[in-house]
Amino acid sequence: MTYVFFMVKHNKRGEYVVKKYGKILIIIAIIAVSGTVGTACNKNTDEDVQILSQSSQNPDTTGYEDKQNKEPEVSTDTDFKQDKDYKEALANTTKLPIYCINDDTGEIETVEIFIDQKTELSSSFVVEKVVEEFSNHALKIGIDKVDEDDKGNVVVSFKKNTAPEYGVGEDVEYLILDCISQSILDDLDSSKAVIFQIEGDAYKSSHISFKLNEAYSWK
Repeated sequence: MTYVFFMVKHNKRGEYVVKKYGKILIIIAIIAVSGTVGTACNKNTDEDVQILSQSSQNPDTTGYEDKQNKEPEVSTDTDFKQDKDYKEALANTTKLPIYCINDDTGEIETVEIFIDQKTELSSSFVVEKVVEEFSNHALKIGIDKVDEDDKGNVVVSFKKNTAPEYGVGEDVEYLILDCISQSILDDLDSSKAVIFQIEGDAYKSSHISFKLNEAYSWK
């Protein structure tokens, strides 16, 4: 470095020569370094390709082997017993069709519920199931009592200030009465007519009124 500095300082022609050859030397040095780096990169690339190729030829099959070697699930005695109990319980039940209001259409629809085959059907039991189904649709119906005489007349008495007498519109009120009366008449051969009352008195709401012991529906 000292020699080059001296030539540059005392000889302009020499300075030019030094600068010229200096540039050539620098270019040669850059080319040499680039070649070395390129060779190293190519070498690393070849090694990476070789490693990748080896990895492809020898994939990790541990997860696959674990799945292959995994033993199939076997139902336990408890599962079998529960399934058997369910089938036996299902075999001892029967379907009871009742009526309710469809939330989407606002119309009456048939709903089939499962009851024990040994259940003794009665008008009070049918009304109870209809009321339970309405409660599943967030509509509470208040029942005072249900009676049936020897002529097949079923009297359904509602509580005051509860649906269907109170808290619902006229259309819904009629639909509730239809669901209860149709369920009774369809499910019980002995039932011939349905009469609605409110706590033993004639049925009267802000929308509908009947005479005492007036049949709402019959067959």
